Amino acid sequence: MLLKVCGNNDLETMLELEKNPKIDLLGFIFYQDSPRNLTVELPQKKVKLRVGVFVNEKVENIKQKIRQYNLDFVQLHGNENPDFCSEINQIVPVIKVFHLDSHFDFGLTEAFLPCCKCFLFDTKSTIYGGSGEKFDWQHLSNYQSNKEFFLSGGISASDTEIIKKMPKTCIGVDINSRFEVAIGKKDNQLIKTFSNEIK
Repeated sequence: MLLKVCGNNDLETMLELEKNPKIDLLGFIFYQDSPRNLTVELPQKKVKLRVGVFVNEKVENIKQKIRQYNLDFVQLHGNENPDFCSEINQIVPVIKVFHLDSHFDFGLTEAFLPCCKCFLFDTKSTIYGGSGEKFDWQHLSNYQSNKEFFLSGGISASDTEIIKKMPKTCIGVDINSRFEVAIGKKDNQLIKTFSNEIK
């Protein structure tokens, strides 16, 4: 089970996260309207894989951020179409986000199968960038594709046993707001405990 810690915007705690061998990816949000929009400089040398999170951004701006921050993945959190995903996916692997509620039609993901590395399923919300709330995870039983995905949306330290029972196509979890001491500043000890339990 991969562990992605997203919404990092505090250099000190991020450097501590990099010391945790059970964290696989660190996520950085490049979206002005997000309270976790990246405002700190990242070290050139990186220890973990870096994921840049974008919402309806222009291709050229994404390419510039890939170069500037040495990104390994791009996570597209907006209304990007398959052609857009395909263009970015030729540069770095794309993680395409889908916003779920109990009525979500997984057939909507089919057009994105050839142009993304994997999916990320988050909770449907009126705002972009995550709500910190869960969708009904039982709805994932309707997902029949072999395309792997990350689980996101309101994941907390109390969810470890449920996460362990996720289908094999769930390759990882994406944690954020419920593991913070302040917006963009992560609780390293809580994440360490969580990572020890799911790994």
